[in-house]
Amino acid sequence: MRKINTQIFVMLLLSVASMHSFAAQSAPYVGVQLGVNAGGDWRLTNPIGVRTQFGMTGENLGILGGYGALFRERFYLGGEGFFNINAIRTSNKVIDTVGTTVKMRSSYSYGLGAMPGVKITPDTLLYGRIGVVRTQFELSQTPIFSATSKTTNTATGGQLGVGMALSLGKDLDLRGEYVYSQYQSFTACGNKISPYTYQLVASFAYKFV
Repeated sequence: MRKINTQIFVMLLLSVASMHSFAAQSAPYVGVQLGVNAGGDWRLTNPIGVRTQFGMTGENLGILGGYGALFRERFYLGGEGFFNINAIRTSNKVIDTVGTTVKMRSSYSYGLGAMPGVKITPDTLLYGRIGVVRTQFELSQTPIFSATSKTTNTATGGQLGVGMALSLGKDLDLRGEYVYSQYQSFTACGNKISPYTYQLVASFAYKFV
């Protein structure tokens, strides 16, 4: 019986050691992600100074790729790029007394980020995100009794986020992340647009180990 208990104990130790091993792997990876808008606004100021806040709804689906490495056993540093197809849009708004209506939507985005973190258990990583994002915005404006005008702009923004990654095996991670993006203002159809967003993002990453 003592021999059997010793074998079980050794097997448990080997199991824990293997968890440390796969969680500590430094490797390139690729993955898929799904994001949902949790808040934010596209602030619009029209040519006569009327300001309107645009609430946003929608999702995005994308791919990602990067490289991450652990050092001193528990500290992490990674770099990542991504590309998303967006289905994010605003509700219609009347922004002035003459009945002008504006619609806005986002069709795609891409970016790069640095991801410092710390391993809090053998198979769990807490990390942050600092990065840059480029997003295409399309605005359509319809004054009353006039034709609709449209314009497309690609705006640059900064990103800050916090997330957690869980190792599901030697080569697969499940991640959840909260990301804030603040964009530079731009002009569309004579309006000044100042977008910012909050997103919840879930992703799977496959590591080449």
